Amino acid sequence: MMKKAISVLLATTLCASLATPAFATAELNEVSYSFEEFKKDVDAHTITFGESTLPETEMRTSSLSSLNYDEVQKAISREHNAVVVEEAKEYVRSLNLHEAGLGFIEKSCIAELESYASLEDAQILSYTVYTPKMDNSAALNQRSSPAEPELTYLGTYQARDFYTYFPSSLSTKTNVKKNTNKSKLQQWVDCIINCTLVFAPIEVNAVWATFQNKMGAPDQYTVQTSAFTESYCNLNIYTRGVYTKFGNGDYDMVTSQQYAQTYPYMIFHPVDSPKYDEFYGHSFGYKGNVYSNKYKNSANDLCKEAWQVFYGSLVVDKFDKINTSAFKTLWD
Repeated sequence: MMKKAISVLLATTLCASLATPAFATAELNEVSYSFEEFKKDVDAHTITFGESTLPETEMRTSSLSSLNYDEVQKAISREHNAVVVEEAKEYVRSLNLHEAGLGFIEKSCIAELESYASLEDAQILSYTVYTPKMDNSAALNQRSSPAEPELTYLGTYQARDFYTYFPSSLSTKTNVKKNTNKSKLQQWVDCIINCTLVFAPIEVNAVWATFQNKMGAPDQYTVQTSAFTESYCNLNIYTRGVYTKFGNGDYDMVTSQQYAQTYPYMIFHPVDSPKYDEFYGHSFGYKGNVYSNKYKNSANDLCKEAWQVFYGSLVVDKFDKINTSAFKTLWD
């Protein structure tokens, strides 16, 4: 069902902080929030997965209602993610990060992957682990905690220091939103109503003219009874962990936040052969970033929450995630 391809040590770059003194003070503002600030002197280790889909015969039919189709999508995504999470965990362990003195990254990634095992609103298509480049002497240290300058200083709260690091990213495809309503589709073709792809606050107007031009369809095109559209959003999700030093001397992640790059996509199936092709797809390209609820919190607030979690006075989900169920297709 799923094909796997592994690309190890892709030479992308993370950590502008590597060019600065160890644990350098970094004022956490919107500029330093982004993974782009860390894209230097790291290795990216990526595992990719094939997409899981409905059988082709079912994809072509409109017999499934929108509600049933949504439930089928969720079931497929749950099954898909349960499998790929185990494969990704195995891959992370195969990197031997603990032996290389990068146990703090392995712990973060394994915990994050386990939190995705029951994800039902999107399919994980790849998972990437980011490790700082190290010379052989550093790798031989067999350390389990980060060394200078692998973490970026976030701030201090109640005499405890906190640091940030981007241990991972994942690419996902949200569940497909399908519209088989001939009346609405005809109104869309006749420019009576609009179709908007939404991943708040990102909004994209999917105009009929885009698909009309691809098809070479006439101005007075008539939608066929079996025609339908499918839409979804590809997300590149980056996780930023907040770390502190534990009693055993190791650094571990206590909280995390995410942001995602959004790439909306829409497909029109005219079901009007042989005059037209089976489908016409359009990628709207990169349309901006979306953020988890706490991603843009101040450094002080992030440190305070991490301090409370560390000392057990606050219980929250360690992973403040992008809401992959937020993608919608609106017809009005």
